[in-house]
Amino acid sequence: MLGKVVAENQKDWDTKLPFVMAAYRASQHESTGYSPNYLVFGCELRAPHDVALDLPKTRDEAMSYDGYASKLDEKLRYAYRAVKAHLGRSAPLRFECQT
Repeated sequence: MLGKVVAENQKDWDTKLPFVMAAYRASQHESTGYSPNYLVFGCELRAPHDVALDLPKTRDEAMSYDGYASKLDEKLRYAYRAVKAHLGRSAPLRFECQT
């Protein structure tokens, strides 16, 4: 991805890197079926253009900290099980979630 956006002299890669990494982290990966953002945060992050274009929010309604933590834990456990099942078809998972 970085190779597609840097100048021909490749001297501006450091200014492009944050944007490339944001795009990479927001992209659904074929191996897991989820984006890295979802697997880390339990939701897709809203980018500035999402806000500017007033795209629909995917957030749940306001809830308590305990409710949010519980819901996040539930979503991440579901994603972990789904990724584990998905990767089981293509590669063995080498770690287990500590509970």
